[in-house]
Amino acid sequence: MPPVSPTVRASGVRLLDSPHARRRPRPCSDGCAGPRPPPELVARVAANVERVRERIARAASDAGRDPASVRLLVATKTQPADAVLAAVAAGVDLVGENRVQELVTKAPALQDDVAAGRLRTHLIGHLQSNKVNAVVGLASCVETVDSLGLAQRLSRRAVAVGADLDVMVQVNVSGEASKSGIGPDRAADLALAVAALPGSTWSAS
Repeated sequence: MPPVSPTVRASGVRLLDSPHARRRPRPCSDGCAGPRPPPELVARVAANVERVRERIARAASDAGRDPASVRLLVATKTQPADAVLAAVAAGVDLVGENRVQELVTKAPALQDDVAAGRLRTHLIGHLQSNKVNAVVGLASCVETVDSLGLAQRLSRRAVAVGADLDVMVQVNVSGEASKSGIGPDRAADLALAVAALPGSTWSAS
């Protein structure tokens, strides 16, 4: 079984708090292929990201852990591509989208950073099976797999298009009906079944 990497989601942090945040991206002046966000937006986002990293460092220290062992995932729900590009410029290399449509809409603006290995995008929201084709090839990981049927669809699509896809089994540890995820008593069986599928690697969420 592959190890589970600890991930911190910065969903409570405002990346976008600048009056310039919804401008159209400007072409960068340093030879990069894609558009770059305004420098003032990058500076604002970088300051916010640094505050989060400081909180992670303190929490890790209190827990006796190396801060470098914790990955920061920045949730970018409702944020425009400009803000995501600013986060990448600030050193963020992992973002999470809640909605498939936002993932699709932002993909063209982010494709250069993804292709260059500067950015990975996870789908962290619920995935309906009829939207699997739209996700595979854009998201590097789907964190919310809670059924074998969904995992099989993702696997078939990944194999068909030659995409590498990480998946996480989402476990509902609270037992609340309003929460997504498989029950803890069935999680191990699902994880083993998912691990046997071609075209994907897995961990727990």
